[in-house]
Amino acid sequence: LEDSIARLNDLVIITEAGPFHEPGPRIVFVNEAFERRTGYTAAEVLGRSPRLLQGPQTQRDRLDVVRSALRQWEPVRVDLVNYRKDGEPFWVDLDISPVWDKARRLTHWVAVGRDITERKAAEQKIRYLAFYDALTALPNRQLLLERLHEALAPSPSARGGALMFIDLDNFKVLNDTLGHQKGDLLLQQVGERLRASVSESDTVARLGGDEFVVMLEDLDANAEAALA
Repeated sequence: LEDSIARLNDLVIITEAGPFHEPGPRIVFVNEAFERRTGYTAAEVLGRSPRLLQGPQTQRDRLDVVRSALRQWEPVRVDLVNYRKDGEPFWVDLDISPVWDKARRLTHWVAVGRDITERKAAEQKIRYLAFYDALTALPNRQLLLERLHEALAPSPSARGGALMFIDLDNFKVLNDTLGHQKGDLLLQQVGERLRASVSESDTVARLGGDEFVVMLEDLDANAEAALA
């Protein structure tokens, strides 16, 4: 069984059943795929906690889900950001299951992880193409409408806002005389300057062509104060 697990392409980690508090369950086995993907040798991780794979981008809410399941002796599956020994992050689809002895006592946890870094990168690219303008990297019409709906939703702490429509005069003349490359450069510069003129919580979107929309949020509820 150990030889078979060692040759799996998925990462396999086996830990003791407890403890749940610091430093956590100790690793008693890892397979060759774990060593290849993480950069750690078995000798470096045996006796340590799987928490050594966590880092700044590891999702704390996902870890809370894992800890809650383990405390209840239940299997759990999450997508998690882990880290290689050299500090490189990678995504893993992690499936954790309890192991019982004949007396129905929990003895170990088996975690099987599949590297899904490429899949997550593809998902992020698809989302970017769906919601952002390829030329200016600004939100597109679809993302603007989503944020506008969110801003208009009823809220007990609602504040004021503003919506500005901006288009460029004589943009077609620039394209016709200097070429589309110069026109694209102008659109990129306009986008950068608009983005730099508002706060991080505000939205600058490109609708298409030479049309931009700026949505300001969290302004004073008083119209005169908001205008100031």
